[in-house]
Amino acid sequence: MLYSMHVYTYTVPTKTISIKEEAYNALKRLQLEEESFSDTILRITQEMGNLTKIYTKFPPISKEEAEEEIKELERSRKKFGSDR
Repeated sequence: MLYSMHVYTYTVPTKTISIKEEAYNALKRLQLEEESFSDTILRITQEMGNLTKIYTKFPPISKEEAEEEIKELERSRKKFGSDR
């Protein structure tokens, strides 16, 4: 007797992206245990519409730390603009 077996595989389409090490480290800090980077990105972007959820994901910081973060963002933006 002749038997025939068919195996179907499904692969999820993927894209390769390049990110700076700083961005990788930031994403890694937000990654939950047993979560892929794709899952982390999807979780974060799906929650972006709800500010309360976003704020609960980050530890509280002092006013001084917040001001320094803002200054660092401004420096990064200026540098990014000068690189173009």
